[in-house]
Amino acid sequence: MQFHLCQSASVGFQLLHADALIRLDVLKNLKSEIANSVDRIEKCQPNKNNHAGRASIDNS
Repeated sequence: MQFHLCQSASVGFQLLHADALIRLDVLKNLKSEIANSVDRIEKCQPNKNNHAGRASIDNS
């Protein structure tokens, strides 16, 4: 019985790991798509200096 529990836990962990890797890949692709979209938007801005279209954080 102990062997079956360990085997089940191992399979469960492998599935969780595979799911995490897939989600990470999806997030990387989404990040890339967002960066590409920001670049396209910036190219459409009348003022192209200093990434005028990007939001900035004011630390004052």
